[in-house]
Amino acid sequence: VKVNIEDILYLKSMGDYVRLFTSEEKIMTLQTLKYFHENLPTNQFHKIHRSYIVSVNKIKEIGSNELLVGEDYLPVSESSKQELLTKIKNSIF
Repeated sequence: VKVNIEDILYLKSMGDYVRLFTSEEKIMTLQTLKYFHENLPTNQFHKIHRSYIVSVNKIKEIGSNELLVGEDYLPVSESSKQELLTKIKNSIF
């Protein structure tokens, strides 16, 4: 199944599999999160937790320890949150 990068909301690790979430569907892949972390564009995607990578452009809200992406709240580690905020700030200015 081909998926446009622009359609990806986030990815969730599920052991040796990764589930891709788009606004239209959920797709299970036989890849690791590490694979996607190494191959997705770093300016568009950010690893927010050991089990999640999000599309930076799809983030609707940033809370103290979670993000709203699409309709889902995802956990974010404190260190990843700081890196994400820096990435967002640098891309805007």
